[in-house]
Amino acid sequence: MRLLAFFVLRNHWHLVLWLREGGDLSDFPGWLTNTHRRRWHLAHGTLGRRELDTRRRTLQRRLTRKRAKYAAQTLHPEADKKEIEQWQKRQAALVEAIQHLEYELSEVKQLQSQTTQARRSGPATAFRR
Repeated sequence: MRLLAFFVLRNHWHLVLWLREGGDLSDFPGWLTNTHRRRWHLAHGTLGRRELDTRRRTLQRRLTRKRAKYAAQTLHPEADKKEIEQWQKRQAALVEAIQHLEYELSEVKQLQSQTTQARRSGPATAFRR
């Protein structure tokens, strides 16, 4: 792909391209747009909608696993005092981890709702991390 000319505007660009192969036309603009988006967010310390979606899904999976682990940990009826103390510590650590994940997930959901509202009300707004 050869770039013959370009014109950059505030919210988009125009390109004059010379194709070398048939699939270049669909591959190059996608690569350029995605690379620009990622580098822009990195340079400005912001998160885009894709990153927020990925973060939300990751947090939801981790939270589901922690809740399942918490529910699955049972104490044997004939456990001695040391086993009971270890079980209580594990349960407390899991509760703390679950609370932390729930807090992170609520923050991500709040950012997502802000990005959705910003897109509906006008120009796209980037949100700081």
